[in-house]
Amino acid sequence: MTKIVRLHIINIAMAATLVFGRILVGEWLVTTALWVGLDWFLINLLNRVSDLDEDEQSGISGTGWVRRHRRFLGGACGFLLVGSLMMTAWLDRELLLWRSVVQAIGLAYNFRILPTRVGWRRFKALYFFKNTMSAVLFVLTVFVYPLVRADWKPLFSWEGVGILIGFFLLFEMTYEIVYDCRDVEGDRIEGIPTYPVVHGLEGARRIVGGLLLVSSSLLLIGFLLG
Repeated sequence: MTKIVRLHIINIAMAATLVFGRILVGEWLVTTALWVGLDWFLINLLNRVSDLDEDEQSGISGTGWVRRHRRFLGGACGFLLVGSLMMTAWLDRELLLWRSVVQAIGLAYNFRILPTRVGWRRFKALYFFKNTMSAVLFVLTVFVYPLVRADWKPLFSWEGVGILIGFFLLFEMTYEIVYDCRDVEGDRIEGIPTYPVVHGLEGARRIVGGLLLVSSSLLLIGFLLG
């Protein structure tokens, strides 16, 4: 079950929310981290439901179980999503808009609800947007949620906040690309234009190296500028 819901991603998002919340607003935002964990639980589980064909081609563990229970999982996610948004409206009204935005992007990432010139598509099937929109989801949950809870009043300058966001956005994308290297065969068969599919594994490695260089350079620039 932990592999099916990608518990490691949920843990990363929750831990990052706690860490960056402490850095940005000086508080351990435990409740916010729990909302973040729920958001990523829903996004990841719906992704497993929508990616059955690619995951089968790539031999991803647990795919058979997800296929057998996909109707139940989809319905349970829908019920949990609506119910949790209603609870957010009651308990954490300031987060309602942003949680709704995150879940809307998550649905557009996983399902064909985006109108394009060639028909209905999803972010995952669009070159560049596949990794970028996933990284944007991390930025929204890890940075925007804590800032919203602090009434958009960080402890330091917005330039510093921008540097942290830029660092994390690019750094997180490296993990996305590494996962795409693992899933390259399934994505190629299903026509998902990931960087490893389009540029090959060596090209993907160069992209990861470039992202690591730029993201670490942003931290150095921020340090030198105080």
